[in-house]
Parts: sequence; C-alpha cells; structure tokens
Amino acid sequence: PCFLDHLVNIKCRHWDRNIRVLAAKALGALTHLDPSALINRHLPVLVQGCTSTDPFTRHGSLLAISSVLDALKQLPPKLNSGDEETVLPEALVDSITGIVPALEDARLFRGKGVELIRAAVCQLIESISKSQLSLKKKPIGAAVAPAPSSEPVARKVAAPPMVGVRASARPKMIVYQETIDTCLQMPFDSVQEAAAAAFRAFSRQYIAPLVVVLPSSSDKSGSAASSSRATVQKQIEKYCTQDMK
Repeated sequence: PCFLDHLVNIKCRHWDRNIRVLAAKALGALTHLDPSALINRHLPVLVQGCTSTDPFTRHGSLLAISSVLDALKQLPPKLNSGDEETVLPEALVDSITGIVPALEDARLFRGKGVELIRAAVCQLIESISKSQLSLKKKPIGAAVAPAPSSEPVARKVAAPPMVGVRASARPKMIVYQETIDTCLQMPFDSVQEAAAAAFRAFSRQYIAPLVVVLPSSSDKSGSAASSSRATVQKQIEKYCTQDMK
C-alpha cells in the first residue's frame, strides 16, 4: 500500500515527464496485487488530479488512470475466491467517464504542454472504450429527471439546443467525438497518433453497435444510428479522402 501511495501521490506528480510515464506503467503492473486498494482508494484521488491546475499532476493522473483501467480489464471480475472484486463501482465509472467533459469545462486543454495533456486524454478515451465503460449515465450537471408519475403525459417537450451548453451537461459520447476530432487536427504527431488510436477503440465500442444494425426508414429510433453513421462518414471524408498537398 505504501508503494502505491508513493506512486500516486509523488511520482505521478513529478516534474519529469519520463518519471510520470514510468509511474503510470508501474501502477498498471502492480494493479493485480491489490486491485481493491486502487479502485476504492487511489482511483478517486487520480480522478481529482485530472482537473488539477498543476499540469504535471494533471498529466500524470490521466496516464495513471488509463494504465490502471487497462490492467483491470485483464483481471477476472473477482479474485481470491470471490473475496476481492475488480469491478468498478457505478459512481466511480461516472467520475472517470466525466473527466473529459470536466477538463473541457475548466478550459484545461489550453496552455503550456497542451500536446501532453491532449495525448493523455486520447489515451484515456481509448482505455475507457476498451474497458467498455458505460457512457449512458446522465452527465454531471444535467438536470435531475422528475419522479415517475401515474398521470398521463400530454406531450413531449423538445430538448433545447446544445449550443453554449457546458460539456459536463452534454452527452459524453458527443464530447468524446468532438475531443478526438480536435486532437486529430493538432500539429503534433504524438497527439494525432493517440487520437487515431482513441477513435479506433471509441468507434468499435460506442459507434459500431449503432451503425451495424441499420434501422428501416420508418423506424424513428434510428436517429441515433443515423447520426453516428453520419459522424463516421464525415471523419472518413475529412481525414482519408482529402487531397494531401
């Protein structure tokens, strides 16, 4: 436990980028030894560190969470005859998947070292996608749904437009798509490569299930699939078919 504490609280916040990268990898390599401690004690600390004003802490926390998620995915749901669970609690899943919108709201994608933060965020999106974490839970800051009522509903009110709405109050899937798209356009090879890897994993986990099953033209529930299919088509046209001059 002391070794994990040292990695999370000291090495993941180190001023040297290489030390932060090694610390994140070390956490992933040690996850199988005490997954409960990482899930219940250290991951919440790392989630808070992702929105720190200190860029070193922010970068190291993003890398560490990605590494731990990748390691947890390789473990069975329970260890030691069922005494030690490796499944993330729902509240923690919501906090982890809410990191990207929180960074956008706090405007922490800007400033010195933006390429490191952007690449780490893409790595986090890739790990979230490969870990198959749910993005469907209501985002932080969204309005609380009213309690079920026995009275009949007269009509549905159209949802307000998303223009000017905080990222944390918008669907996480849309925020992730926009983040990846922005990173693909940045003039840094490391960010573009991380964004491409994130887009591949993100598409497989969250977009492909909507696109593969093609609804009939009369099926109103197909709007989500149509929207995702259009998003993929735009990405292909933008990055794969444009003239490279």
